[in-house]
Parts: sequence; structure tokens; C-alpha cells
Amino acid sequence: MLTDPYLLFASCFATWLRIKIIMGFLIVLLIIQMSLSAWLTYSSAGSFTGLTFPSGRSYSNWNSICEDMPYSYLSPFSFSYVSNNATIGAASYSSNVDTSCPWPQPNSEFRLTITVMSMVTLGCLYVKTPLSLLARLIFSTYAMLFFAMFVLDAVATTVGKSFCTSSFPNTNLQVDLQSLSLEVTCSNTQFEVVAVFDLMCSVLFLLLHSAWVLTKDLYLAKGGKDSTERKTLLGSHTRKEELV
Repeated sequence: MLTDPYLLFASCFATWLRIKIIMGFLIVLLIIQMSLSAWLTYSSAGSFTGLTFPSGRSYSNWNSICEDMPYSYLSPFSFSYVSNNATIGAASYSSNVDTSCPWPQPNSEFRLTITVMSMVTLGCLYVKTPLSLLARLIFSTYAMLFFAMFVLDAVATTVGKSFCTSSFPNTNLQVDLQSLSLEVTCSNTQFEVVAVFDLMCSVLFLLLHSAWVLTKDLYLAKGGKDSTERKTLLGSHTRKEELV
């Protein structure tokens, strides 16, 4: 008899039909995540490139700024700005489009790799290929990979937002922002959503692993009707009715 709360929850999905529904939902989630991630691999200069600074520095090529040190290692971040100096003219120094730097390249590449691999794998498992023999190992592996991705993205997002909130300390950008009395407002919501998607994928793969273990109708007896003796993924033997 199941007494563990998590296993009791997982047992609610322990049928082949429900497992297919979870896999289908997970594939849709992965497609959304991949699309969002692709959008966030590009920098956005916003209206920041049009500003003129007393130092003479130009930010017209914002993409190269994001690729330079230290911004490339302290991204992602996104900010808007407004001048708090009335003598300059707030209307001329306020942003209508956020300026941002994208994810660090290793994060984007790692996320794209495991996302594409997991989508292909789920597609194969969805139609019960011989790969099903390794389903439990596959689900647990992807659960760990996406959790690792979540940790990496959460750390990068936290670091980037902290760097932005501190007005980019010890950089030329900080000096130029201060020269025009620009007040920066930081928001990493779009990047945080990607990190949440990482965690959701990890949880769903873990749920698939547990539900797969508890499922009794992965394979039906000949004739299409269920049977008390079911074939398991590891061979032909009777699955125990209770877990001790």
C-alpha cells in the first residue's frame, strides 16, 4: 500500500493515457521555452543608443557592448532609465523600450541542447519504441539536467539583476549614467520566466519517472484487453500489486 505523499500523487498519473498527456504537455512546454530562449539570445539597445554623453563614448553598437567584459559575464539584465535632473530635460532622457543584454552563451547552448534532445526523446517514447526499455533512466537524467539548468539560469539571473541594480559598478556605463543623472530601473522578468520553465520541466520529468514505475498498463495483453499479467519494460513477469 502506498503511503508516501509523492508516490500517492504520482500514482494518479500511473496510466499509459495519462503519461502520454503529460509527455504531450511537456513537449508543448519545451517548444514554448525554446522559442522564448531564442528570443532572449539577442540584445536590445532600446533608445539608449541615441543618447549623447559628456565622455564622448557611444553605445550605438550595443551588441558589442554586451559581448565585452564585464557585461558578457554578468548578464542577463534588462533596464529602463529616466533622468532625475530637471535641467537636462526628463522628456529627452527617458526610455520607451528596455535596454538588455542576453543570456551568457554557455547557458543558451546548454538549454538548447537538452531541450532539443528531450523533445526528440519524448517523441520516440510517445509511440512506444524500443527506447521505452530505458524510459526510467531517461526521465531521471532529464530531470537532473533541467534542474541543473534551472540552477545555472537562476544564478545568472540573480547576478545580472544585482549588477544592474547596482548601476553597473566600476564600469564606463556607470560613469556615463551618472553624468546625465540617469536613474536605472532593472527588471529580469523575462529571464526569470525561462528559469521557472527549467524547473517545471525538471518536475514533470521526475513525475514521469515515478508514474512510469507505477503504471500497470504500459503494455496490454494480446487481443487488446488488459490482463492481470502484464509485460514490464524489463521482461515478462507479473508486476506486484503493492509497494512495500
